[in-house]
Amino acid sequence: MINKPRVYKITQLPNGFSKLAIAARNALDDRDLFEIDGRLVFTDDIERYLEGAPCGSFCADEFLSFAALEKWLLDTVAAWLSSDCTPMIDCLNERINPA
Repeated sequence: MINKPRVYKITQLPNGFSKLAIAARNALDDRDLFEIDGRLVFTDDIERYLEGAPCGSFCADEFLSFAALEKWLLDTVAAWLSSDCTPMIDCLNERINPA
C-alpha cells in the first residue's frame, strides 16, 4: 500500500512577510501554495504535481522554508523589474496600492 502524502493548502502567508513578497505571491494568482510532508509547493496544478508529471507541462516550485519562498518571490520581482515586465509590475502596483 502506497502512503499518499498529506496535502495542506496554505491560504495566507505568515506574519512578517514583506509587502512586496505578498504582492508578488498575489500577482501569481494562477498558483496555490501547499505544504506537503514538510515542503512548501507553489504550483498551478497540484494534481499533476502529485502524479509526478514532468514539470514542463505545469509550474511547480518547492521550498524548504517560508524564508526560502519569500526570497524566491523577491528574486522574481527583481527579475520582472530587470526585464521591464510591465504587466507584472502594473499587477504588483495594483496589489500594493489598491484603488
